[in-house]
Amino acid sequence: MDLALTNASMDDSFFRQLPDHTFASANALWGIASDSRAHWGIVAADFHNDDDIDEFVANGGWKSIVSNQILRNDLNEGGIFFDASPGALDFNLIARSFSAAALDHDNDG
Repeated sequence: MDLALTNASMDDSFFRQLPDHTFASANALWGIASDSRAHWGIVAADFHNDDDIDEFVANGGWKSIVSNQILRNDLNEGGIFFDASPGALDFNLIARSFSAAALDHDNDG
């Protein structure tokens, strides 16, 4: 993945850069489903410590109180991202989220 965009009124967009330096949508290719929640922010980080960059999506914002999402990157294993939120405890927090940040303060992966 080279570019990820969130939008509070449309689906998120995930792109891969092509050799000619243009970008192609990868949502369908990577199994990223359409989602009607208001997406306000996204953070790319390795949340599962498996050397793949996952995506945390902050949802809700001004529009609604909904759950956030963690999209687990399994491109190397299964060729898709999947919504791992239901079993991810704090990632599935129901709130009015506007943004997110990630930090490995103690550098333990």
